[in-house]
Amino acid sequence: MFRLLVIALFAAAVGGYSATRETLPKETANEQLLLSRAVDRAVAKIRSLNVPKGNKIYVDTHDFDAGQDTKYAVGSITGQLLKRGYEVVPSKAKADTILVIRSGALSINQNKQLWFGVPSVTLPIPLAGPLKTPELDLFKSTKNKGVAKFGLTFYNAKTGALQDSVGPIYGYSHYDHWVFLMVGWTTSDLLPSEGSSGSAAESGLRGP
Repeated sequence: MFRLLVIALFAAAVGGYSATRETLPKETANEQLLLSRAVDRAVAKIRSLNVPKGNKIYVDTHDFDAGQDTKYAVGSITGQLLKRGYEVVPSKAKADTILVIRSGALSINQNKQLWFGVPSVTLPIPLAGPLKTPELDLFKSTKNKGVAKFGLTFYNAKTGALQDSVGPIYGYSHYDHWVFLMVGWTTSDLLPSEGSSGSAAESGLRGP
């Protein structure tokens, strides 16, 4: 038992901390940026449409999840329509064209690899309860990829005739964290200033 106590004290001396996450949003900032960046890149592919310029368009999101992430996607698609010279209206009765949006994917793929290091373990400490030791990473990578896939169908509000079909369109983003000999850095494309490669100094945040 004395040996376990010594190990626990050594682990605490090496480093480590615990934090209680109570009032923060469900998703981390990096997770939100991964999804929104992927959405931005997919929506940017909506260019010329075979829909008469100036048409009033109603955006039908009935087949679209009403979660926070898809709300951003709907807002981005709406903004793209406005940029293209269309008017977005709040009801089908006022519309010349109906746009139906469908989502094929809006999520994050994560791949963790611990190539060399000491994983975190839980040690029973008498009279104090369990103690979780910090993870000592000598060589580790965590790769996060945001994926967005959308499809858009435009049809005449009065006749129901197809006017245009766009997609599927795809958008991707990435945030990767690396550790070598307990020194970490990141590469990402989440912020414009980071470009395609990013830097540990600019991002500074841990992966999702």
